[in-house]
Amino acid sequence: MGISRRKPLSLRDTLKKPSSPKNEDAGLDESDWRTQLGRGARQRVVNRILVTLKRHVPFSGEERLRELMKIAARFEAKNYAIAMSESDYRQRISLKMHQLDSRSQNEMP
Repeated sequence: MGISRRKPLSLRDTLKKPSSPKNEDAGLDESDWRTQLGRGARQRVVNRILVTLKRHVPFSGEERLRELMKIAARFEAKNYAIAMSESDYRQRISLKMHQLDSRSQNEMP
Protein backbone atom coordinates (compact mmCIF):
# COMPACT_ATOMS: atom_id res chain seq x y z
CA MET A 1 0.00 0.00 0.00
CA GLY A 2 1.71 3.12 -1.18
CA ILE A 3 0.73 6.66 -0.45
CA SER A 4 -0.98 8.23 -3.40
CA ARG A 5 0.36 11.64 -4.23
CA ARG A 6 -1.85 14.07 -5.97
CA LYS A 7 -0.38 16.52 -8.40
CA PRO A 8 -0.40 20.02 -6.84
CA LEU A 9 -3.04 22.30 -8.31
CA SER A 10 -1.81 25.09 -10.48
CA LEU A 11 -3.35 28.56 -10.39
CA ARG A 12 -5.07 27.72 -13.69
CA ASP A 13 -6.55 24.54 -12.19
CA THR A 14 -8.03 26.39 -9.23
CA LEU A 15 -9.66 28.93 -11.52
CA LYS A 16 -11.39 26.36 -13.70
CA LYS A 17 -15.14 26.42 -13.48
CA PRO A 18 -16.52 23.42 -11.62
CA SER A 19 -19.03 21.31 -13.47
CA SER A 20 -22.49 22.80 -13.20
CA PRO A 21 -25.07 20.68 -11.45
CA LYS A 22 -26.99 18.64 -13.99
CA ASN A 23 -30.72 18.54 -14.26
CA GLU A 24 -31.63 15.03 -15.40
CA ASP A 25 -34.34 16.25 -17.79
CA ALA A 26 -32.85 19.45 -19.16
CA GLY A 27 -29.08 18.91 -19.21
CA LEU A 28 -26.97 21.69 -17.70
CA ASP A 29 -28.48 24.05 -15.16
CA GLU A 30 -28.14 27.42 -16.88
CA SER A 31 -29.52 29.25 -13.84
CA ASP A 32 -26.32 28.57 -11.90
CA TRP A 33 -24.63 31.93 -11.33
CA ARG A 34 -21.21 30.36 -12.00
CA THR A 35 -22.05 29.98 -15.69
CA GLN A 36 -22.25 33.75 -15.95
CA LEU A 37 -18.93 34.54 -14.24
CA GLY A 38 -15.92 34.43 -16.55
CA ARG A 39 -12.39 33.34 -15.77
CA GLY A 40 -11.20 36.94 -16.12
CA ALA A 41 -13.55 38.10 -13.36
CA ARG A 42 -12.29 35.37 -11.07
CA GLN A 43 -8.66 36.26 -11.84
CA ARG A 44 -9.36 39.89 -10.92
CA VAL A 45 -10.77 38.72 -7.59
CA VAL A 46 -7.66 36.59 -6.97
CA ASN A 47 -5.49 39.63 -7.80
CA ARG A 48 -7.41 41.79 -5.31
CA ILE A 49 -6.99 39.13 -2.63
CA LEU A 50 -3.27 38.96 -3.43
CA VAL A 51 -2.91 42.73 -3.06
CA THR A 52 -4.55 42.55 0.36
CA LEU A 53 -2.37 39.64 1.44
CA LYS A 54 0.77 41.47 0.31
CA ARG A 55 -0.19 44.40 2.54
CA HIS A 56 -0.52 42.21 5.61
CA VAL A 57 1.83 39.24 5.19
CA PRO A 58 5.54 39.92 5.11
CA PHE A 59 7.17 38.34 2.10
CA SER A 60 10.35 38.54 0.14
CA GLY A 61 11.41 36.68 -2.93
CA GLU A 62 9.63 34.96 -5.77
CA GLU A 63 8.98 31.75 -3.84
CA ARG A 64 7.08 33.55 -1.09
CA LEU A 65 5.13 35.54 -3.69
CA ARG A 66 4.13 32.30 -5.43
CA GLU A 67 3.00 30.94 -2.09
CA LEU A 68 0.82 34.02 -1.51
CA MET A 69 -0.63 33.60 -5.01
CA LYS A 70 -1.55 30.01 -4.22
CA ILE A 71 -3.18 31.06 -0.95
CA ALA A 72 -5.20 33.73 -2.77
CA ALA A 73 -6.26 31.27 -5.47
CA ARG A 74 -7.30 28.60 -2.95
CA PHE A 75 -9.25 31.13 -0.90
CA GLU A 76 -11.07 32.35 -4.00
CA ALA A 77 -11.79 28.81 -5.18
CA LYS A 78 -13.18 27.80 -1.80
CA ASN A 79 -15.55 30.76 -1.73
CA TYR A 80 -16.50 30.22 -5.36
CA ALA A 81 -17.46 26.64 -4.60
CA ILE A 82 -19.59 27.34 -1.53
CA ALA A 83 -21.27 30.62 -2.49
CA MET A 84 -24.95 30.48 -3.32
CA SER A 85 -24.85 33.46 -5.69
CA GLU A 86 -22.40 35.91 -7.22
CA SER A 87 -23.29 38.52 -4.60
CA ASP A 88 -22.74 35.92 -1.84
CA TYR A 89 -19.36 35.06 -3.43
CA ARG A 90 -18.29 38.70 -3.54
CA GLN A 91 -19.62 39.44 -0.05
CA ARG A 92 -17.78 36.51 1.50
CA ILE A 93 -14.48 37.60 -0.01
CA SER A 94 -15.01 41.30 0.73
CA LEU A 95 -15.91 40.56 4.34
CA LYS A 96 -12.78 38.51 4.89
CA MET A 97 -10.56 41.15 3.26
CA HIS A 98 -12.21 43.84 5.40
CA GLN A 99 -11.63 41.75 8.54
CA LEU A 100 -7.99 41.37 7.61
CA ASP A 101 -7.66 45.14 7.10
CA SER A 102 -9.47 45.88 10.37
CA ARG A 103 -7.40 43.43 12.36
CA SER A 104 -4.24 44.97 10.97
CA GLN A 105 -5.36 48.50 11.86
CA ASN A 106 -6.24 47.43 15.40
CA GLU A 107 -2.74 46.03 15.89
CA MET A 108 -1.08 49.32 14.99
CA PRO A 109 0.12 51.37 18.03
